[in-house]
Amino acid sequence: MLDRSLIIILAALAAVFLVSAALIVHGTIYKTRWGINFISSIECPGCHLVRGIFRMPRNLRQFLWGGSTCPHCGLEVDKWQRPISQDR
Repeated sequence: MLDRSLIIILAALAAVFLVSAALIVHGTIYKTRWGINFISSIECPGCHLVRGIFRMPRNLRQFLWGGSTCPHCGLEVDKWQRPISQDR
């Protein structure tokens, strides 16, 4: 009985891992919030200020999904450098 329950647990963990990996790959290709951005420098689309890769999140959305706020012009962008509208 222990062997069967162990197999079920391992199968469930494998399914969760595969779904997570698929979300990350899809998000990286199509630039969704689940993707990973591998760009090393960040350029503000508003004032074109180039910053390094380290950022300090200013809100929960930036902490969870990436993105930053430009210290020069105050424009908030997502991890793909697209401006975020304030009415979200």
